[in-house]
Amino acid sequence: MQRKQWLLIVLIGLLGIWLYQAPHSIACSCIPPDPVDREFHKASAVFEGRVTDIGQSFAFWRTPPNTRISFEVARVWKGPTNRTITVQSSPNSASCGYEFTIGEEYLVYTHGEQPLNVTLCSLTKSLADAQNDISQLNALVTPTSDLAEPPIINTDSPILLMMGGIVVLLLLGLATFFYWQRRQQSA
Repeated sequence: MQRKQWLLIVLIGLLGIWLYQAPHSIACSCIPPDPVDREFHKASAVFEGRVTDIGQSFAFWRTPPNTRISFEVARVWKGPTNRTITVQSSPNSASCGYEFTIGEEYLVYTHGEQPLNVTLCSLTKSLADAQNDISQLNALVTPTSDLAEPPIINTDSPILLMMGGIVVLLLLGLATFFYWQRRQQSA
């Protein structure tokens, strides 16, 4: 009987190891992008800008964290009309991230809401290679060069997240304190 139990434990262990092995990773593969006019309508924002900063986004649930890219914006065809725009992308091209270079200028197509996302599969490209796209975008809509200052609050900040967590913990602590006070008074 013990031998059968031992064999069953070993088989369950091997089955567990087999079921919980790391999934296979697949490198980025993109379908060909749509023409400029369709990509423009699908995008959340389309702008021309120079990269001023590259860093990591704060995301404790994501390993590795996304890359945060800040741009000094020259023209906007669609989306926020700020002088600076920050986007995020996966950290490398293997995970469909677009690899930007500080000081270089780009035509950027983003998707999603804040934070705006850029992928290797979009029409984002170096400004030197984007003249045809820019001509097509100008035919669709007049770009905005009258840009505003961006909001000061950085929602990507770990300090903001920690302060929110502290407030929640304090409120839970106060609620627990008052609950126990009432319970002791009624006893």
